[in-house]
Amino acid sequence: MNTDNAKFFDLFKRIEGKLGDSRMDHFMVKYNEATNKDTRLKHYKNQMKTLVKLRNIEAHHYKTNHFYDVSQNSIEILKKILDCIEKPRRAYDISIKSSDMMICDIDDRLIDIVTFMGEKSYSYIPILKDKRFYGVFSSDVLFNYFFQTTESILDDTVTLESLKDYLPIEAHFSEKFKFVKRGTLLADVEKMLFKSYEKPKRLEAVFITENGKNDEELLGMVTAWDILNLYSRD
Repeated sequence: MNTDNAKFFDLFKRIEGKLGDSRMDHFMVKYNEATNKDTRLKHYKNQMKTLVKLRNIEAHHYKTNHFYDVSQNSIEILKKILDCIEKPRRAYDISIKSSDMMICDIDDRLIDIVTFMGEKSYSYIPILKDKRFYGVFSSDVLFNYFFQTTESILDDTVTLESLKDYLPIEAHFSEKFKFVKRGTLLADVEKMLFKSYEKPKRLEAVFITENGKNDEELLGMVTAWDILNLYSRD
């Protein structure tokens, strides 16, 4: 058996071990279950089916002359699949890190924030109060405010403090936000974001902290657009 064929069998055995079932008739069942932890595996599903057939053919010729040489491309695909299984993507890995996020304080001027959001095409900005997460500013906050009061806030001196009752995430009318811990799988966050479109309140963003609590330091943020952009590059 040549070196590439040996690598092929070795990679397959390692994948079988990670999936927890070496019976080939159950292999794709276990593989499909693994896609729940890293959706990248879905992209390799058809290729994996072909490689399973190749593995079965080669296994029958293991102790004799091998049927044909395994291609380098097949080995590379198995390496990528093994990597997805061993190291499933975490939401934090692809998140917008807090150092790259626009984060404002409740004492910041409203006009400055609205102007900045317009220039940068930002949809929402996390707001801090006494260095702790307080809420999120978005167009929903303004609509909510004007819907409930006729008092004008269109003044250069007005700060977010004037909107303090509308900033907490539970006060938003048509959108919601969630917190997850640093180790949360990207696949789980993806399900949260895309399933929310079926519900009255749309999940706009998922914030990441060390333990998923909103009183902890903000580490990152993931939106549906971040995931779509990621898959467009994969």
